[in-house]
Amino acid sequence: MKSFKLELDGGNEAMDTPQDVADALERIAAQVREMDEQYGFSSPIRDANGNTVGEYVYRLGGPEVCPDCGHRTVTTHRDGSQSCGRCYVNAYNAYR
Repeated sequence: MKSFKLELDGGNEAMDTPQDVADALERIAAQVREMDEQYGFSSPIRDANGNTVGEYVYRLGGPEVCPDCGHRTVTTHRDGSQSCGRCYVNAYNAYR
C-alpha cells in the first residue's frame, strides 16, 4: 500500500506563523511533483533559513521497500527484519 507521511515541527522563528507553514508546504508540493512515483523517497523539510524542521516520506509498500523510509534498496537482517542501509545504521546508532 502506498502512503505519504509528513511531520513538521514548528517553534522556531522561521516556522512561527501560518504563512511560514504554508510556504514550507508549497516547497514540499513542488518537490513531490518532480518525484518519480515508481520509487519511494524521503526528504527533510527545511524552513526559510535552511533549518531542518521535519521530514516527509512516500512509501510504496511491499517487501522490497524499506518499511521505515520507502527506499527500494532493502536488506534482510539476521533477525528477519528488513530495512535500507540508512535506517539500519540509524537504528544501530540509536541503540548504542
